[in-house]
Order: sequence, then C-alpha cells, then structure tokens
Amino acid sequence: MMFALIDTNSDSEISYPEFRQKMRAMHLTLDEDELKAIFNKLDVNNDHAINYDEFINEFASMNTEKIVEKMKKILT
Repeated sequence: MMFALIDTNSDSEISYPEFRQKMRAMHLTLDEDELKAIFNKLDVNNDHAINYDEFINEFASMNTEKIVEKMKKILT
C-alpha cells in the first residue's frame, strides 16, 4: 500500500521526484541529502528508480519509524 501511495504515476517504479514529493508532502524533517540517502539505499540496483521488490526488501531493514508513522496517518 505504501509503494502505491508513493508511485503516483502507477508505472510500478518510484522515481526520485515521486519519492521526494511524497516525503515533502508528509512534512518530514529530512533535508535533501537525507532524502537522497534514503532513496539510494532503497534503489539497490542503482537504476534511479525503486521497484516493488527493492522497496519491500530494503524498506524493512531501514530505521524508518518516522516515515511509517506518517504514512499510516495518511492511509487511515
């Protein structure tokens, strides 16, 4: 559900602009370097897009409590 929320154009990939837009919309207190670092961590194959498998596998291993809590509020 979170992947679909971020993938605004529904192309089954999350681009950096999509990722950045959704993170900013949640008013997270992350600067540009932090957003890029998270995106790059999720983009395992470095193709400048996060696919579903990358998102699921890497998101679970990150310390993303703040992001998850914001997303839960948006989804409910």
